[in-house]
Amino acid sequence: MASKFNDSLPDGAQILWYEIVKVLGKGGFGITYLAKDTNLDQLVAIKEYLPSAFASRDQSESVQPNSPEAEETFRWGLDRFLGEARTLARFRHPHIVRVLSFFENNNTAYMVMEFAEGKGLDAILKQRKTLTENQLRQLLLPLLSALETLHETGFIHRDLKPANILIRRDGKPVILDFGSARQALGQTDQHMTSLLTLGYSPFEQYDSSGSRQGPWTDIYAMGAVLYHAVTGKKPMDAALRINAKLRNQPDPMIRAVDVAKDRYNPAFLENIDLALQVLETDRPQSVSEWKAKLFEGQTLPASPAPRTAATASSPAKAQPQTQSPAMALPSATQPTATAKVSAPPAQIEPSRVVAPAGQPLSPPAVDSPQVELAAPQESLPPAAQAAIPPAQDAAQDAGSGSDAVPPKKAKKKNAWRSFVASINEFGTLSNNSGVAPTHAAEGKAAAVTTPEPKPAAFVVPQAREPLPSHPQPGTVWQEPITELNFVWIPSGLFQMGSNKGVLGWRSDESPVHAVELDGFWIAQHAVTWAAWNKVHHADVGKQRKNMDDGLPASGIGWEDAQSFLRNFTRMSGSGLNMGLPTEAQWEYAARAGCDSQFHFGDDMSELHNYAWYNQNSGDVPHPVGMLQANAWGLYDMLGNTWEWVEDWYGDDIYKKGAHGVRNPIGAPFGEFRICRGGSWRSTVKACRVAYRNRVSPTSKSSTLGFRLVLRPNAS
Repeated sequence: MASKFNDSLPDGAQILWYEIVKVLGKGGFGITYLAKDTNLDQLVAIKEYLPSAFASRDQSESVQPNSPEAEETFRWGLDRFLGEARTLARFRHPHIVRVLSFFENNNTAYMVMEFAEGKGLDAILKQRKTLTENQLRQLLLPLLSALETLHETGFIHRDLKPANILIRRDGKPVILDFGSARQALGQTDQHMTSLLTLGYSPFEQYDSSGSRQGPWTDIYAMGAVLYHAVTGKKPMDAALRINAKLRNQPDPMIRAVDVAKDRYNPAFLENIDLALQVLETDRPQSVSEWKAKLFEGQTLPASPAPRTAATASSPAKAQPQTQSPAMALPSATQPTATAKVSAPPAQIEPSRVVAPAGQPLSPPAVDSPQVELAAPQESLPPAAQAAIPPAQDAAQDAGSGSDAVPPKKAKKKNAWRSFVASINEFGTLSNNSGVAPTHAAEGKAAAVTTPEPKPAAFVVPQAREPLPSHPQPGTVWQEPITELNFVWIPSGLFQMGSNKGVLGWRSDESPVHAVELDGFWIAQHAVTWAAWNKVHHADVGKQRKNMDDGLPASGIGWEDAQSFLRNFTRMSGSGLNMGLPTEAQWEYAARAGCDSQFHFGDDMSELHNYAWYNQNSGDVPHPVGMLQANAWGLYDMLGNTWEWVEDWYGDDIYKKGAHGVRNPIGAPFGEFRICRGGSWRSTVKACRVAYRNRVSPTSKSSTLGFRLVLRPNAS
């Protein structure tokens, strides 16, 4: 029987001695199956490594990278997946789902876990709305014990939410689906991919560098779970809360102590609110610190110790499970079965292990005002060759060195000022201070404005001609600071996307749908090093081998492009609304009135006349404007460098907008931004006008550049 999930193994498929029963769930980094272990005649859950950004399944059921450029990144992620499985296999905790084994097959890897039967806390909350304080305290102790075990060995869960907490039929909770295996994919530098669940993810997770994540990140998420359980509603998105803080406005989220004060102990509610402090430095910094506050004055039972293989498997010591009446599930009428990722299995001592993320976290002592809180970072993968998503090449994020604060000099910083990207049309404020969040002796945040890279010393020239107020199609205007030529693209309606059957088609390109756009100005070619240096002398390209003026600026992350735009705004003072094109604007301009695979038609043998790609580039970028332009006078829309657009990536955004949209802006949030057009390293299929590449906004591949638009209707 075929599965409803694309790319999943069919029901009944056989992997070694495991028979696939059905798909339990799918995410961007893998698929989880219910399977039968035919040797032991028992059900298990199997997680398959299948990162949809880089790979897909072929007809032989093997998983293959989507392109030669993605091969190295895919392999690196595969090693990470196996490394996490090895580490999680060491855990023997009764409240962490157990990893039983792992293996490689079908050109990918699999993690075999216990199949935990029960009901998700999300389903329970949907049914009951809220839980009593006694019920929550019975759940909290085992859950906090599980988190302590994870944190002590260097792991952060990163995706705690009601759906990832299973309540077994005996009323005991189990933590499922770890986000840590995903932390390195989607970017290939020393950072961790941002994992977001609105309402449960703290704001430091909006920063894809991951440098400020730690035990306090899981504490926020657990606080959010409790908030939902006492109020009946999930907390407000952290991005909205930080936005209010930036504007010196009150927190828009009503505190738990105000919402539920008549039904719960005020001290219990206050500690939920404490965990939900929007600044990570205002939260408890370790589970033990928070637990001491939650259960102050109470005698706590000893936390269940991680078990060795001997104690776990000894029949003589096996104890019958008793049902907790407070959280007993309804009888067999709805045994919603779930199992997702990570945790313990067999015959390995639960020694302290180094997590794949890097060095173990050492939660700071509660009474220490000056401690290093730098989260672990990934080791660099091999330099990936290009595009899906492009790997980091040479340049590093500005300020991405050590985040350690020297003892006796540490002061509390407003870390949230580094993360405005998620709530600001033009991206993040750069964090060049190299300062990690720390405890301050005074306990109050000191306002710190993080410096931007200084704009180039430049006297703004008078425009030779003002921006035409009523341009005709094809009108060209030169912007005086960058000296880039912009072409007027008239308003119009076009068919966006592609249909199944074309070369390299992927499901996120469908359905083809009508999009209507207002007119806009777009640069004739990508930003060159000459234009870059007139606006932005940041260190972004210091390791590029070739920065000739006529070459497209490359090694540019999405956030670097936003910083360039902010500097341009400071320099111009003219009210010009300069930005990156939306994905729809980019495709409209690239097509130039054509509905074929390329803007010149469907004959791919003609591509060399219009694009520098892996067959004609000589493995180097080329000066802009050397090949033929499209019908609207735009050069290098295909090949040479990938071009960032403004939008977040959403794999189903076309389906949502399939009935006609005017000026669409893409997904409201996500893990990846979008690049279009292909590069000098790309294959033919990646140079199609409909091809969508999803890339971490901090990626800095030598194949990444950007093109500018002007929107004349801005204030």
